[in-house]
Amino acid sequence: MTTQTKQPLLHKINAPSDMKELNIAQLTDLSEELREFIIQSVSQSGGHLAAGLGTVELTVALHHVFNTPEDALRSAACVEQRNALIKKNFEIMKSY
Repeated sequence: MTTQTKQPLLHKINAPSDMKELNIAQLTDLSEELREFIIQSVSQSGGHLAAGLGTVELTVALHHVFNTPEDALRSAACVEQRNALIKKNFEIMKSY
């Protein structure tokens, strides 16, 4: 059995927008295929599984719901840092 046969949905995904066409059952299957791919990759190259396996469903859901990469996904900490820099720059500009 080839990798493409074992992971038919994964091989159809060429961009995040491709996930928008999948229904919930297919998204669940895609998540399973991704977990299998991660396990296969780590078993060959070594490394840690927990972080990758723990974010599979979250990553699939985010790409399905949002229009990535057009919709920028940022953590709250990143947004706070950006806002602080904007405020600081604005204060500097006001002083001139």
